[in-house]
Amino acid sequence: MNILCVDDDSEILDIYASIFHYGYRLFSCDSVNQARKILAQYDIDVILLDLNMPEINGLDFLPELRKQYPAVPVVIVSGDCYGEAMFCAERYGAAACLTKPFDVSELIDRVYEVAKGKE
Repeated sequence: MNILCVDDDSEILDIYASIFHYGYRLFSCDSVNQARKILAQYDIDVILLDLNMPEINGLDFLPELRKQYPAVPVVIVSGDCYGEAMFCAERYGAAACLTKPFDVSELIDRVYEVAKGKE
């Protein structure tokens, strides 16, 4: 399974790398622009997306992802995954929304669920 992790926090990207190491191919980047390049080059199965990032935030990127890659599920993982942000994420097609700090087993479960739904 190919997972794209988009987060400007290098510690979070390191956590993803420690969680998704065996049986996964992990692509990590800290910006939407880098994510676009990865998506253009690789077949991604699931995207883990932060909302609050410099330049372009995840919420602004989500409609673009849904339009260009409608079959790729997006899991929002953010400290702002509540209220209006959560409503907007769901409205724009996020498959799931987890709040940081997240429970590792819940994250793994969500990734499996959304990837299984893709098949």
